[in-house]
Amino acid sequence: MAFKIALVGCGGMGRRHAHGYAELRKYFDTVIMSAVCDVHHDVASAVAGEIGAATGIAPEICTDFDDMLANSDLDGVAIVTSTPMHHQFAIKAMEAGLHVITEKPMGLTLKACRQMRDVSI
Repeated sequence: MAFKIALVGCGGMGRRHAHGYAELRKYFDTVIMSAVCDVHHDVASAVAGEIGAATGIAPEICTDFDDMLANSDLDGVAIVTSTPMHHQFAIKAMEAGLHVITEKPMGLTLKACRQMRDVSI
């Protein structure tokens, strides 16, 4: 059974993460990038196309994080947005019962990091 993960943020670093997951998929069938989420549909669509071409599995394209959480079958999210948004997305995902990976830094402030930590326990 594969771990279904969503990429949140499809900018430059998000695209690098997408390629990393696609490379991982070549050797292990345990992770599937099943959704990509970005407020810019064209950016999300381009990254989804690259993932689909590399893995043979095209991820769902989402432009609204809350809708994605409510309607997508996920095990976790990889948050690769601008740093000030990390904690907001991470907290919502953890409250939805998902595993969370964030790009560094974890949060912009110590307060944001503590909020994430508190929700995770």
